Amino acid sequence: MKEMMKRMEDWMVSKDAQSKRLEDRMANKDIQIKRLEDQMAKKDTQIANHQARITESRAQITSLQNHVQSLTADAEGYYNIRHRFIDVYRRDVRKDATEEIRARIWKGNKKAHEGDVVVDAQLCPMPVKASNRCGPCANTKTSTRVSTIESIL
Repeated sequence: MKEMMKRMEDWMVSKDAQSKRLEDRMANKDIQIKRLEDQMAKKDTQIANHQARITESRAQITSLQNHVQSLTADAEGYYNIRHRFIDVYRRDVRKDATEEIRARIWKGNKKAHEGDVVVDAQLCPMPVKASNRCGPCANTKTSTRVSTIESIL
């Protein structure tokens, strides 16, 4: 009977040891799970930051594309004005203007007289005081600073 009690006691000690090892393993697993959850949270934050940067980059790309389109249109207008200059010489001095030359002169005239609101705003001196008037209508002295379109609007 003593031997049976001894075996039973050994068996219980071994079961307690197994139970302790299982508890330790479960605690380690909990720590690993917590660590993985922290890593996932960090990755989620990184993903959100990357998405914000992507959105900003897309907005910047759109802005740059619009700017390139504007510059391309300006370059075409400048090209028409330069052609007009040369073609007027051909028409008035050399007297060899064709319909094609006359059409280019017309396109150059059209572009030259369309105007450009941004450039026009930069050329208009603004009053020193906050006034919506410009030039001879203003009751104040005008500054020589170049205005921007925002100050006109």
